[in-house]
Amino acid sequence: MKRRIINTIVALMAMATAGNAQQLSVSEVKAEAGAQSEITVNLTGATDKTALQYNLSLPAGLALAENAGDYGIKLGTATKDHTLSVNPLASGDLLIVLYSMNQDTFADGTLMTIPVVASSEAGTTSGSLNTIRTATADAVSSKCTDVAFSATVSAQSGNMPEIPANAIYFWEGAKDNATEKGGVATGHGASDGRVNYPQADYYTLSVNGKKANIETDYILITLDNALEATDEIAITAFRNKDTDANGTLYMLFENGFVIDEGDNVVWNNVNEAIGQQPNTNTYKVAEGAGSKTIKLTRSKSSTNVFISKFIITRGGTDGIQNVEVVTPANNVIYNLSGQKVDASYKGIIIVNGKKVVVGNR
Repeated sequence: MKRRIINTIVALMAMATAGNAQQLSVSEVKAEAGAQSEITVNLTGATDKTALQYNLSLPAGLALAENAGDYGIKLGTATKDHTLSVNPLASGDLLIVLYSMNQDTFADGTLMTIPVVASSEAGTTSGSLNTIRTATADAVSSKCTDVAFSATVSAQSGNMPEIPANAIYFWEGAKDNATEKGGVATGHGASDGRVNYPQADYYTLSVNGKKANIETDYILITLDNALEATDEIAITAFRNKDTDANGTLYMLFENGFVIDEGDNVVWNNVNEAIGQQPNTNTYKVAEGAGSKTIKLTRSKSSTNVFISKFIITRGGTDGIQNVEVVTPANNVIYNLSGQKVDASYKGIIIVNGKKVVVGNR
């Protein structure tokens, strides 16, 4: 029933006439790199309107803080008994629709706030509210002018962690916040509030979902770039029990590849009395190559795992690319020192003025 009502409202507003006065505005978005902020949408001059819709195009460097349901959007003082509907579009925009079953009109004020997370890159970018339409109680629909707005991301305050030059993804919790680069971590289902989970001294990714429920309860890491087989994952984490209870992770890659820590207790318990601190384990991406997402849950239904650092580094090269590996013929060959060598020489040689690498014959 709700879906039919929304479709009807959208269809009616699609037939809108042009020329309506500007009614929506967006407060300047100021965010700190790696931190959560919000987009505030304001509404004025729409006290005769009962329904409204627009597409939200996010500025580069901002991502939705939540990726399910109504995306954490909170309605403001400009709404009364209005119903919110949010749907992702193929373009990457969000279609946002507000309507009232009781024909309540809007007031002047804050229409809604939309939680977003800023990337670790500082700078100013722009977004927009576009394809804006409003409707009155008697279904008279009007188009509104697109609204452009800016988002300024400042460098993270305090001491910035050292990010490896070859890191394609980096997440590390600090006392006041977390630093993230190369993607975004989000919680889903019961794990919704488990990203930037507060501890006494720093934030963590708190993994408490079970692999049996991985389709509904998980932490998702969405990467800016696809993984390669030689990439390496390094995780620093701890468990929250003093016993030898299983504190193990299950990682499901987008292409179906799995890293499962199984039955082993691989994470220390943070306990100063016995000298334990978070420990680090590393894993090869291997068959997970090509994936851009990783789901995290617990491997066993035992104890939570608290991740304080999650890094994916790109495998290095030796700087020699597209080298032809040959077995030299019985003509004159030289090594890099200019010395004449015979065909049994192994290494980089010069044949007919070209450098080649000698392979096994």
